[in-house]
Amino acid sequence: MHQSVDDRLDAIVATRDPYAVQATISALETLLEEHPRHARSLYELGNTHGMLRDGERARHFYDEALSAGLHGEALRRCLLRYGAVLHELGESEAAQSLLEEARSRFAGPPARAVFDAVELHMQGRTDEAFDALLEIVTESFGVSEEDRYRAAYFRALLPPR
Repeated sequence: MHQSVDDRLDAIVATRDPYAVQATISALETLLEEHPRHARSLYELGNTHGMLRDGERARHFYDEALSAGLHGEALRRCLLRYGAVLHELGESEAAQSLLEEARSRFAGPPARAVFDAVELHMQGRTDEAFDALLEIVTESFGVSEEDRYRAAYFRALLPPR
């Protein structure tokens, strides 16, 4: 049976090892040779280069993915990760612009709160970002009062602000 591009891509991403990504890069490059301008493949190649902290290569593939029409959940993830890459490259204004675009396109809960937490982290306010993410997790997964207590306990372990 012939696998679709997305099925092949899912298999490649599922086996990606963040500590040994060359095999993933090779597989993604082969897929792109067969299917140039496949938006999600371009995004995943950018993401893999981002894992390697190769910001310039990640930027190239993120830009290509966006221009190829990336959409849906992959677009949301791309905007977040691309923003982080731009922040690491010292391009805070461009990173902020992408974050604002993500906020406007994906404004519903919990996405908005996640974007807010990412922005806090990008501003160097990591304790507040962690606190916000804990709150998102406790609210998003229908947790019990006991789990909320545990989250509050972990927040209490953070250094005072």
